[in-house]
Amino acid sequence: MEIVKILTLFFLGSVKYIVALVSTLPMGWNQIIAFIIPTAGAIAGVYTFTFLGEKIEILIKKRFPSKNKKKIVTRKNRFLVHLRRRFGLIGIAALTPLILSIPVGCVLALTIESNHHRIVRYQIISVILWGIMFFVVKDFFHTNPEELLIDKLPGFTPVK
Repeated sequence: MEIVKILTLFFLGSVKYIVALVSTLPMGWNQIIAFIIPTAGAIAGVYTFTFLGEKIEILIKKRFPSKNKKKIVTRKNRFLVHLRRRFGLIGIAALTPLILSIPVGCVLALTIESNHHRIVRYQIISVILWGIMFFVVKDFFHTNPEELLIDKLPGFTPVK
């Protein structure tokens, strides 16, 4: 049963890193294990979505061709364009683990940077720094991020 929890948090970390970190808290694991599992998943996700992101996008466009040729402007699209133009690769990498998801951040980074290794480097540094900050803030302020997320995100239930 423990392996199922580990794999769940690993794969959750490859998509939504911060949610995976918060979900490790009720497990009762020590902080090193609670840091390593979602971080390893996030790093695997960064590699997967950076090196296969273009191929996945092409596959999706072939499988589900767009019937509507007109671009739809939404608040989220405007935010992503603003982020990309104003802050570049470093800004995208900084916000990927926390606000964006790993797939969105990697695909967005691919639109402005062709050097995949540079994208991976920045994304991994960002993931590790956010993970360290998460546990430092949790310990320093004696907060329970799980309770904060339950209050702010309706429907959020951590893996138990």
